[in-house]
Amino acid sequence: MWVDAICIDQSSDLERNAQVRLMDATYRDAVCASVWLGLVPIPETYKQMMASLREPTKLLECDPFDWSDQIDDLANRSYWSRYWVIQEFLLAQDVYMFCSGNVMHWLDFHDMLEHHSGINLTSNESYGANKNNGFGQSFAALPLVASRHPDRFPEFYQPLCDLLVNHRGSQCKDPRDRLFALLGLVTEDDRELLQRFFPDYRLSVDNVVVIALGHLIEVDRLTITPESNDLFLALGVESKRRRSRLIARANRFDYTGSDGDTSYLQDLEAEAEWESIEDADAHEAFQIGRGKVFRSYALRFIALIEFLAIVSVIVWIKAK
Repeated sequence: MWVDAICIDQSSDLERNAQVRLMDATYRDAVCASVWLGLVPIPETYKQMMASLREPTKLLECDPFDWSDQIDDLANRSYWSRYWVIQEFLLAQDVYMFCSGNVMHWLDFHDMLEHHSGINLTSNESYGANKNNGFGQSFAALPLVASRHPDRFPEFYQPLCDLLVNHRGSQCKDPRDRLFALLGLVTEDDRELLQRFFPDYRLSVDNVVVIALGHLIEVDRLTITPESNDLFLALGVESKRRRSRLIARANRFDYTGSDGDTSYLQDLEAEAEWESIEDADAHEAFQIGRGKVFRSYALRFIALIEFLAIVSVIVWIKAK
């Protein structure tokens, strides 16, 4: 039995690097992956009854569990939004879903989700069209269940950009895992290039993003701008100012010509930090200067009011 959160020493970067590099093989060799979706949902009537009790309820007898009746809830459980379950769900030889003591094979879950969403998940064209027009977004399980295609398993490797965008709604504690958790699913050519650098938890988050951008720019020949929202949201970069800086660094980084040495990236990062400090100093100087100008105008305005007041008094005295 393999449970990555327990079987990997999370405090050791070296062990994490080594095990994440082998993660796809670990899951690919697994006879079965067990997906824990949590406990069965408690009916509202029971919740109200339990809220009125003074002591905690230890045992609750409910009606027989029906997967179909609970598909809206089950297809939106937190399991489906985690980056590290993507390889687990897609690469294992077989997958079974568990909810409390109830078990369902992934293909049965696939068919049930297909029926409830109204999308043909076995058709790339149908799923792609519905995904792009937003239909079916109420089911968080759709991207994973649709990706584990029964007819092409396990040959469904995708370019890095497609994987990033398709799973941009997933979550992880460490932003670097947005890349590292997908390494076992990229095409063979992409992986050969990416594994010169990844996984390496000693890299900063920005350097991981710069390497990914370098790959997309030089290998996939993508034109990336700060307006490339889907891509940058997948990389966890929201600020357009930060996007511009990362793109500039990626354009200066010789991704394809590098042998995996990241020292130049560290130099670029240090340079960016100095630029950030200089920008902050310039911004502060601008704010100070603007404050001085405002005070100067305020003093002039006060002097003008005082002058007008004196003139008014003189005129009033003469009129008397």
